[in-house]
Amino acid sequence: MVSASASVSVDSTVLDVVTDLRREVAKIGFPLPIVGAEEAEASRRRLEQQLDTHLLPRLREAASPALVVVAGSTGAGKSTLVNSLIGSDISPAGVLRPTTRQPVLACNPADEPLLPGGRIKQISRVVFDEAVPRGLALCDAPDLDSLVAENRSLAEELLEAADLWLFVTTPRR
Repeated sequence: MVSASASVSVDSTVLDVVTDLRREVAKIGFPLPIVGAEEAEASRRRLEQQLDTHLLPRLREAASPALVVVAGSTGAGKSTLVNSLIGSDISPAGVLRPTTRQPVLACNPADEPLLPGGRIKQISRVVFDEAVPRGLALCDAPDLDSLVAENRSLAEELLEAADLWLFVTTPRR
């Protein structure tokens, strides 16, 4: 059996290592105009963003709800699935595409103080519902294949922040 103080020191060690990693990633530079330098810099920025918006906040507040992003293509039934799981119409579903233009983040009201205050909460319409199990945040994402570039960008950002991805598709795909 591990004592509470031992688990805290392990968590602190992991947080320290990831914090150091983030600092080192920020120092990396690609000053020479060689082939692949731009792509490498873009990857470095994505890693920095992933560390800042997902991993470090998760390590700092391990009790925050797990983020499950319901993602997929246009018309696959993402909003319908989220509404069915919760048992109420929290995310509009319809025939017009794209239907979900703003992410809908559903969580239990008791988890409100534990929600990280980062970008996902800023870009989403947050809905609190008792039907959502404690410790879970369910997000209805815009379409990954949307004709609207902003929707695709939002969906990709949500996927990078997710603890779990739930992809919904149609029989035609």
